[in-house]
Amino acid sequence: MLDLEDEDIFISDISIEGTRKTLTIETHPTIHHCPVCGFRMHSRGIKTRTINHPILSDGFEVVIKLKQRRWKCTSPQCSYEVNEAFHFVNKGRRNTNTTDMLIVNAFRDLEITASAVARKFFVSDTYVLDVFDRNVKIDRLPLSDIISVDEVHLELDDLITHYFQCGNPIFIDFADLLIRYHDYIINSFVMVEKHGPGKIYNSRLSNGPIESLNRKIKDLKRLGRGYRNFEHFRNRFLFATRDNPVLNGISEHNPGKW
Repeated sequence: MLDLEDEDIFISDISIEGTRKTLTIETHPTIHHCPVCGFRMHSRGIKTRTINHPILSDGFEVVIKLKQRRWKCTSPQCSYEVNEAFHFVNKGRRNTNTTDMLIVNAFRDLEITASAVARKFFVSDTYVLDVFDRNVKIDRLPLSDIISVDEVHLELDDLITHYFQCGNPIFIDFADLLIRYHDYIINSFVMVEKHGPGKIYNSRLSNGPIESLNRKIKDLKRLGRGYRNFEHFRNRFLFATRDNPVLNGISEHNPGKW
């Protein structure tokens, strides 16, 4: 029903209030042995944790009430204690691991703010920023191949020389125009390989895509009212604009401020 990672849990109670569905989850009592000395452990009671799980179930907002046992070793010399562990939620956390991935995926939209993401998943702004920085670390892409423009350069130079030597004032003025815009004309003839929808084709150089990216960068800065952490700003932009960004969940947390 919830597609959680733990197989030994079951739903012991379901209550519905308005648009909110509260699910009580627990595990069947089983024999536990101390991982330190091997003695049997006994339960010291059950603690109920409220876990945020922002997945709609039949149109209802889901809240999980997790019943967690605390185990204590029966050996007087050991007295080891440990809380029951679950795969779908980490120790001391109020959100499932699924919540973190949904938060990260929400940042694929450049027009959404951290505060909007926080409101959507019922967490704080600081929490969503922490989740993003822990999971997103975009590496640099390799540089493209060097483009040679020698052939076009030589042909244009020959044309300019020919117009200067003709003696006609109209062509001489035109040669001056070619000299003035020499580099721009050269660049307009450069062809680069591009990858389109299901095909590879050649296209002329254009600053259109760069200007589009620059506009998106400015829009992101304006939307966030500025950023104090450049690394976070860089990852935020690249994560939203790359087709298949790779998450880095084991990267060290960025200690900077936003």
